[in-house]
Amino acid sequence: MTIDDIIAAAQNGETALIDLYARTGHMLGIGIANLISIFNPARVIISGKGTEAEGLLFDSMNRSLATYISGDMDKPVEIVIPQWKKTDTARGAGVLVLREIYKFPSKRVHEKSSQRTEKGQADRPE
Repeated sequence: MTIDDIIAAAQNGETALIDLYARTGHMLGIGIANLISIFNPARVIISGKGTEAEGLLFDSMNRSLATYISGDMDKPVEIVIPQWKKTDTARGAGVLVLREIYKFPSKRVHEKSSQRTEKGQADRPE
């Protein structure tokens, strides 16, 4: 069974899955509300294959956000849920590769030094 099968079954009225999505959305809303309270971001972006569940997940998430976000926030937080595309997985993988390629040289040196230390080797230039 794939995530597409699960979403389709829930959208077709499978009660156990609808309840599962509602509970998951509720917990997601609580978690995001906590992060908003700590970091006070201007925007929160939610992305991933699971966003295809749409209202099954996000209706209860939005109710939780409304309940648990502190009323003393300076400004409202924008919640962005972009439409998921099949190419997004490949794009994310490409970003990970590019991030490794374009790392600051000092960070690469530090990582190599840490790896040698973990292996019990002394720090020495290569």
